[in-house]
Amino acid sequence: MEIFGLTLPARDIWLLGIAGVLALTWIGFHLTDATNRKTRFNQAADNFRSKLLTALEGFYPVIHQRNYAKIKETIPTVESISVDFSHFMRGKTKTRFNTAVQEYCKYCKEVDATHDMARSLYPNLNPITDGSETFTTGNLSKHVSNLLSFTKEK
Repeated sequence: MEIFGLTLPARDIWLLGIAGVLALTWIGFHLTDATNRKTRFNQAADNFRSKLLTALEGFYPVIHQRNYAKIKETIPTVESISVDFSHFMRGKTKTRFNTAVQEYCKYCKEVDATHDMARSLYPNLNPITDGSETFTTGNLSKHVSNLLSFTKEK
C-alpha cells in the first residue's frame, strides 16, 4: 500500500495509526496549553489590578488626598506585585511593562508638594517642568493607567 509516497506493506499499516494518534495528542496538548496560559494570565492580571488599586486607594482614579509621602510608600508594593505579574508576559510586552513600572517608581520618588503647589494655586498656569517631565496630579493617573493597560484580557 502506498500512502504519501511511502510504500507500506499491509501488515505495517498500524504505524499510520500510531502516527495519527501522536499527531492528535500533540495538537490537543498545545491547544490545552494555550488555553491554560491565557487563563493564568487573566487571573494574574485580575490579581495585579486589584492589588494595585488597593495600594493606590485615595490616589487613583480620583485623588482625594495629596499626601506625597504616602505615594512614595506605594513603590515597594507596586514593585512587588509587578514582579509577580511580569512572569506571565513575554518578550517586548514584558520589557514595556518593566519600563512602565520604572517610570511609575521614578515619578513617585520625584513628586512632592512643591511640584503640585503652583497648579493648585493657579489652575490655568502652564505645568511646571523639570526639563524632562511635567509634574501634575494628572501624571499619576497617566502612569497608573499605563500600568493597568497591560492587564487587558487576552
